[in-house]
Amino acid sequence: MFTFLIILLTVLALFSVFRGPNRIALANISEGTHQGTTTKKADGVINRNILLKLGSDAKHVTICTAADIPIGISEDEADEAEDLLHVHFLGASDRTKVMTASEAITAGEDVYTAAAGKAQDLPVAAGTYYHVGRALTAATGDGVEIEVETCVPEKLVVIAALTSADTDLGSLTLTAPDALTVGADIGVFTDPPSAAEMALLRTFVNALKADVTALRATVNTHKTEGEAIADAAEVLADDVREIAVAATGGNVKIL
Repeated sequence: MFTFLIILLTVLALFSVFRGPNRIALANISEGTHQGTTTKKADGVINRNILLKLGSDAKHVTICTAADIPIGISEDEADEAEDLLHVHFLGASDRTKVMTASEAITAGEDVYTAAAGKAQDLPVAAGTYYHVGRALTAATGDGVEIEVETCVPEKLVVIAALTSADTDLGSLTLTAPDALTVGADIGVFTDPPSAAEMALLRTFVNALKADVTALRATVNTHKTEGEAIADAAEVLADDVREIAVAATGGNVKIL
């Protein structure tokens, strides 16, 4: 009888735990809210201290490339697909994290996404990258682990040298035409004109012809340089559009 009462009381206690306001709730992986960390399944083999991105679905992660948005860092190793990984979110913890460098990095430098889930200093090749923190320790080369003060990923687009630099206009020659040489107005001719008046008229017309030729040359020079300015403006507009596209949602670095 005493044993039966003990069993009954135990069952009632368990029932109150699961039915009461403090009942135990069982959750699936990665569901609900998290504080700084989460658990995900690996899409394949993943080493420790590697930058990760979302994988085949929201419950999986895979290795981040230089152009991918990272979500966190692996603190475990996955030997095969479906292994569970402990993932630390970037910029979501007061604790520093360990990353794997892809090159030599000086302590104090900002670090960015690189190939194979690694970190690099300021990129020098055109492409899209993400700023992930600041190195607190140095790396002597590829594969060396560094301590990093992480941040929320921030997009950086590195673009090649602007094409407008290849169309330098140089020194323009836009100058005013020379002073005209036709001289003073011709007065009233006699009727019929005298030989002297006809000679004066001939000199005037010849000077006027020379001035028209010089004016035409100046206009042609202005036209050529105006076309050069228009071409340079078009190239510059292309560069501005390229920068505008690259800057969408992030920063831009021009090589």
